[in-house]
Amino acid sequence: MAKEIEKKTARILFVEQGKTYEEIASQVGVNPRTVERWAKENDWKKIRDAKANSGKQRIERTQLVVDSLTDERLRIIAEIKQLQIKLDNETDEQVRKDLQKELFNHRKDCASIDDAIAKWNKRVENLSKETKVTLSMYIEVMEMVFEALRIKNESLYIQTLDFQEEHLNEIASRKF
Repeated sequence: MAKEIEKKTARILFVEQGKTYEEIASQVGVNPRTVERWAKENDWKKIRDAKANSGKQRIERTQLVVDSLTDERLRIIAEIKQLQIKLDNETDEQVRKDLQKELFNHRKDCASIDDAIAKWNKRVENLSKETKVTLSMYIEVMEMVFEALRIKNESLYIQTLDFQEEHLNEIASRKF
């Protein structure tokens, strides 16, 4: 019990911040093997992985891909505008053909990126549907959590009854 604060701190550093055993050990003041043992005994890696792969996290990572594709498309469009200006001012026929070929390739790249963006956006949409929680599922989990709280600390459970009702009413009013 003497190391409960260190253990709780280590858990936060491991699960929430993704620190290594060694980093945690030096920060908390325990042996890295102790941190490793705590992590294994309490399934910290499983919890960290679950948090990292939550629906929200997957959607955010997928959205980053869409954003980078959009940035790339904007960069290419800027190049197309510059090439078009060069083409409009060019008189040499061979240089014009080369510029037209380059413009064609850039436009083809834009079309390819547009297709990729559409597919990734569809993925975001599907992830949003997959990770949506129904009201009945939410209530079931809420009941499990508060039942566990009642068993662990009944007086604290009783103090949360108003919160439970208010929270449930708020959640029920949302569109599920």
